[in-house]
Amino acid sequence: MKLVRPGIVVASIALAIVAPLSANAAASGSHVQPTDGTISGTVTGAGSAPVVGACIMLDSSGQPFAGSAVTNAQGVYVLAGVLPNQSDPYEIAVNPGCGRSGPNASYMAYISSDFNVIAGQTTTVNATLTLGGSITGRVLLGGVAASGVCVEAAGVSDAASAEATSVVDGTYVLSGMTPDTYTVRFQVCGIPQPNIQPVFYGAHADGSGSSVTVGVGQQLALGDQAVQLGGEVDIKLTDGGGHPLTTTVYPILRVTDTSYAGIQVGAQFGAPDGNGYWHTYGLLSKSYEIDYYYCTTGCRAGPIGSYAGHGVGGTPTPVTPVAGGAALMLTDAVSIPADSTTSSVVTFSPAAPTAGQTIAFKATIADPQTGTVPTGQVDFQSDAGDLGSAPLNSHGIAILNSNTLLAGVHHVYSSYDGDGDSEASSSPSVTVTVAAAVAGSSGGGGGGGGGGGSAAPVVTVAPVTRVSGTDRIATAVAVSQGSFPAGNAGAVVLARADDYPDALVGGPLAAAKNAPLLLTEGSTLPTETGTEVKRVLPAGGTVYVLGGTSAIPTSVTSQLTSLGYTVTRYSGADRYATAVAVATALGSPTTVLLATGVNFPDALAAGPAAAHVHGAILLTDGSTVPAETATYLAGAHVTYAIGGPAAAALPAATAIVGNDRYATAAAVATKFFPSSATVGVATGTGFPDALAGGAQLALMGGPLLLSSAASVPASTSNYLAADHSALTKVYVYGGTSVLGADVIAALTAALGG
Repeated sequence: MKLVRPGIVVASIALAIVAPLSANAAASGSHVQPTDGTISGTVTGAGSAPVVGACIMLDSSGQPFAGSAVTNAQGVYVLAGVLPNQSDPYEIAVNPGCGRSGPNASYMAYISSDFNVIAGQTTTVNATLTLGGSITGRVLLGGVAASGVCVEAAGVSDAASAEATSVVDGTYVLSGMTPDTYTVRFQVCGIPQPNIQPVFYGAHADGSGSSVTVGVGQQLALGDQAVQLGGEVDIKLTDGGGHPLTTTVYPILRVTDTSYAGIQVGAQFGAPDGNGYWHTYGLLSKSYEIDYYYCTTGCRAGPIGSYAGHGVGGTPTPVTPVAGGAALMLTDAVSIPADSTTSSVVTFSPAAPTAGQTIAFKATIADPQTGTVPTGQVDFQSDAGDLGSAPLNSHGIAILNSNTLLAGVHHVYSSYDGDGDSEASSSPSVTVTVAAAVAGSSGGGGGGGGGGGSAAPVVTVAPVTRVSGTDRIATAVAVSQGSFPAGNAGAVVLARADDYPDALVGGPLAAAKNAPLLLTEGSTLPTETGTEVKRVLPAGGTVYVLGGTSAIPTSVTSQLTSLGYTVTRYSGADRYATAVAVATALGSPTTVLLATGVNFPDALAAGPAAAHVHGAILLTDGSTVPAETATYLAGAHVTYAIGGPAAAALPAATAIVGNDRYATAAAVATKFFPSSATVGVATGTGFPDALAGGAQLALMGGPLLLSSAASVPASTSNYLAADHSALTKVYVYGGTSVLGADVIAALTAALGG
């Protein structure tokens, strides 16, 4: 049985890949043709000192596992007997501390660029590690050291995360952490490990956790964390004939107390046992509702029923597990309702609103096939962004009151995600014309009967609209919904959510194909992404996949194919070759924007600009030009170098360089978009939100600016202040944990608001 727990993602960082060297695989005088190769390299850290005792793992999705190694006193490792790769390239993963405390624990884990292994030769892969931080502590159960407890840290940044398991003395080490602010959680790993209640470090009364900050090279000691035994619920689901439902219906437990903000469930096994029972561990001494979800190639948006309930609209019977006691054993018969289509209509009042006036938007969702009243939430969107959401009432109606629409013409539509027996649907858009608010009049004439006063001028400030979801994948979906509110995209571009190299060049491709850029992660297509693909692209359309099978595996493309889509993959031996493949697919443009491929900000800012001039993005390896990039550039007529590394790599190019990533993005905007009606702003310290946002801006013809989480850089503010009279829309990509309310306020102020 597979245990379902949140995964931990290690950011991929390019390491130095040196050309293969000759290896004497066969003995002198032997005529035996070698069948395998060797990988070796040196791992260094701060001050170029060798990193001793680092664990080296070799990985390739297309090859059998080839082994591991540990660096010696000189920081050197050797992997021998490696089979040559036939299609999928290899990667080296460096785990500096091997999961243990010690001098290496503060180094961040790395994953190399892709490379190939040739029979009879040695490929050298060197790595320079970067200092991060670490967290240490001890877990106690009943005052006694508890081993086998999972400890997981989640940072404010989407990419910042770490995990460890407590050892026999109860201690744990979260190592190689990206400097960030984290919450730390303790939960059950699996049985027969301790079945403990999940808890956050520094838990508050509502169950939410306290934050801790980890700095560069810092080892943060949290001390002892007390945990308590948890409860267990085992439930068998059967059909009408009493046969166990083991593959299509899944029970999900949730705490009925909606004010509780803590961790609700420690772990649930991803499949039932041999007797048909689903096991859920690490439960609190609280009341739970058990909802049933139906999944085949995808999952229905809502539950199809509940434990001891009566269908979607029924009243479930809550259950309360006994913490530290015997498992609560349950059985239930489940009927699977038909999944019928729905229709959506949106109206509004008053018919002629003015700016600042509250508008009531009414969405009516109907199920004409069965007459069932749909349940769930309805989202309201305008061409300027998200207006908000509202729940459906017992008549299938959702009403949202909003006063955020500024003067102008807007197109508003509603989007319903569906429930257990009603499919998702979107309404046709309605046109809402909002008149400018009437300004006050100035005073009349004086003395000798001067002329009457005139109305004060009305200054309209471009609206700043946040586009975000619950995570990077949901944010990309929200951007897509804003770009294609009625669907009808020309294609979909799919990129990896947890690593940037192959995805950096996706913006111009998305613009050329009239497509959104959506994200995927792991071995299966996320439900949100799959739902959005189906909404925005009719069956038979094309999904363009960026990167090889080690980036987006064939299991994901197989899902897309089963949904009726054509999949076209653009990939190369590495990120540089992938960029060339995408440029070739664009028709080999002779205008090129060159940016470093070993970091993301410069290439992200270049995306909308490249689309604007019908060009392509190519990548440098820092301050050097890879061979495949140089070959393409030989046929280019106009080349811009975006950022310092690219300018150093190709001095002959037209350099567009700022003092930092923020100033470089502003310089790109000034060069290619001297006066733009639309501008986007994303964090300069993370890539996923800017990937999807940049693709939207490439479609709209606007630049991408960057901001820090703490404040809006002067370069970004200066561009907006110089250009605000032409702006009609400013989009901020990502949630408040990435760019907070202070950033929104500062952007509004820069626009003159």
